[in-house]
Amino acid sequence: MLEFLIASFLSFSSFTPLTPPPPFIDNIVINISPLPKIHKKTDAPDNISAKSIFVVDKESNIPLLKKNSHKKLPHASLTKLMTALLILENHRPNERVFVPLEAAQVGGSQIYLRYQEEISVGELLKGLLVKSGNDAAIALAFHNAKNTDAFVKKMNLRAQALGMKNTHYTNPHGLDDKDHYSTSYDTAILTQALLKHPLFYKIIQKQDVRIYSLTEKERAFKSTNKLFSSSFLGGKTGTTEAALECLFLLHTSAGTEQIFIILGSYHRYDDAKALERALVL
Repeated sequence: MLEFLIASFLSFSSFTPLTPPPPFIDNIVINISPLPKIHKKTDAPDNISAKSIFVVDKESNIPLLKKNSHKKLPHASLTKLMTALLILENHRPNERVFVPLEAAQVGGSQIYLRYQEEISVGELLKGLLVKSGNDAAIALAFHNAKNTDAFVKKMNLRAQALGMKNTHYTNPHGLDDKDHYSTSYDTAILTQALLKHPLFYKIIQKQDVRIYSLTEKERAFKSTNKLFSSSFLGGKTGTTEAALECLFLLHTSAGTEQIFIILGSYHRYDDAKALERALVL
């Protein structure tokens, strides 16, 4: 019997354990309290032109202002926030990227990448988040997953893992597609995850950038976000015909930081200022 037990033990111990998948960061869920502790009223003011907004305290996750926060809407280049998250979680800024033909040929907002150009991940992230380059999004997608279809699958899996229940991606840049949508609530979850990365926090506060290539001349761009002040620290814009004007902003007030998400706006900066005036912290 003893020999049988010893043989069994050695047999089982010879198996190589399966390697667990890379851990996700802790799932982040915006906990909506029926009795918010730091704001008496969560309804957005009536003069907001946006179809959907969500304002949440960055540290406590307590919602401050909202309007149709679970409504599925096109969200334009706020899509690039998920593209940035996957890259920040899986790559180093100094990794070298070879620009694919698909990136050089994409339309819309660009940083004017050339086919087979060599450029680092960190420089592409600046182009992605400050200038909102669609070509930067494609180049990063290819670097991570060899093609956009495989990358989009990763985007949707990551959204599910974060608890973004009303989000679906069909591309890494945000050009209009009927099956490509999110909500202001889900986008707040996404930005909570991104703000854990110091490089993201730093890039979104830049009003202009110089992008340095390994094989081409440097490029200079101004941020597509036009709302910077002592209280509006930075953010990311998105604009398409279907999505209208979209905006993520990092705001600070009363010693705390707040996340502003605005979707489907006709006057996003006016909406942001109106939301700021409505905050009671």
